[in-house]
Amino acid sequence: MRVRRAAAVLLVLPLAGCLEPPVSESLEVRIVRAGAAVVTIAVALRDPSDFKQVPRVQQRLEAEERELLAGSDPWSARLQRVEPERQRDVIDLSHGRLHRIQRSALLAGPEDLREFFRDTGVGVTYAEGSEWAELTLTPGRPSRATAAQRQHLSSGLEAFAANLAAYAAATKRLYDHLDANPERARACLAAIVAESAAEEELTGDEPELVADVNEAIGEMGEILAPAEDEPFTLDEISRLVYDPFPASMRVSVPGTIVEREGFPGELTSELKIPALSIWSAFELLEGRWFSPDPALALWRHDAAKTRKPFDLEGFLALPRRASIAPTEGDARRAIAAQLEPAGVYRVRWTVSASDDDASELTALPEP
Repeated sequence: MRVRRAAAVLLVLPLAGCLEPPVSESLEVRIVRAGAAVVTIAVALRDPSDFKQVPRVQQRLEAEERELLAGSDPWSARLQRVEPERQRDVIDLSHGRLHRIQRSALLAGPEDLREFFRDTGVGVTYAEGSEWAELTLTPGRPSRATAAQRQHLSSGLEAFAANLAAYAAATKRLYDHLDANPERARACLAAIVAESAAEEELTGDEPELVADVNEAIGEMGEILAPAEDEPFTLDEISRLVYDPFPASMRVSVPGTIVEREGFPGELTSELKIPALSIWSAFELLEGRWFSPDPALALWRHDAAKTRKPFDLEGFLALPRRASIAPTEGDARRAIAAQLEPAGVYRVRWTVSASDDDASELTALPEP
């Protein structure tokens, strides 16, 4: 018996078969000598034609395009406010429409970086000594969401927690079945993650077990698609509500890191401030109740845009386990815990006289 695959369930949600949000933003801050910084902002827009059934998303994308090209968007306003020493803009058009824009700018000192972030509520402190320097970013209170968006998110978050609990329970039932019948793993998991028809038919209770997982994945993925009357996806709205930073951020420093606080990872790991949203919280909970996670595996495969078939063999090779599924309350509390930013993001590094001479301060990243 054939069942509807999660690959199909998940991919149809954002209408165009792509799980990217309508608008993607990222920010890189590269500290150079004496607290000067190169900031690089990248904004990517989906094609409005991807959202023919959601006019408000199309209108939002068209408005974003006009503002970005006119330099009247919030990022441009921040750069105009600090008057960078140098700026380079790279505009990527596709079939006459703005696909991506990257703005890189050199800020002369830490006071400019502080001013750049002023309207976001993020505090910036820079200090240095004879052989060290330190940057501290202090998140403020998120204030980008409207009252209506906060209300919409409240019900959406409850629904997502209920879907997550149902997904964990359905996956546990399937994995328990596969523990008792390991020879059935290929047939069952292919019916979830494979993009083509499985070679083996499902038998016994397997159609119901697989259908429950597929349905749960489809319901989980709904937060990545905009509602008919909304210009934002629910996941984007959750960022407006919970994320104190205006975009996902990456920081780089010119010396050897000797201390770090708030940034996830080991001492020498990349300095990233991850986005805070419902889906990012779901990612961080990976492995909490079961592993591997078919929904995240499918999402990552789609986001990679390799155009290659899903790696079923690799997924089958992963060790499977499932513990007791969470209640809706457990899932809600687990998500909420992942939506809290660190109180401070601080990094200290060593400096020397040879780090970044004056000529290097004029360098901007190549597009």
